[in-house]
Amino acid sequence: MQGHFSHRNYSNIRPEAVSLDKVLPDRRALDAVVFEVLGLSKAEQLEVYRAVVELVRKRLVKAQSVLGS
Repeated sequence: MQGHFSHRNYSNIRPEAVSLDKVLPDRRALDAVVFEVLGLSKAEQLEVYRAVVELVRKRLVKAQSVLGS
């Protein structure tokens, strides 16, 4: 089964390149409400985004390896 994974290299995604200004405005607005309720600072919010990007990157790389791409 080939699909979205067949032509992409997800291993080069860099979580450290994520910044708050790169988050889509509508997503950032919703996330900001949740982060405020949790009492997270801007630095902590950035850590959350970077951790999510790293998690997604690892899952995509694993999916690629399972699919043999």
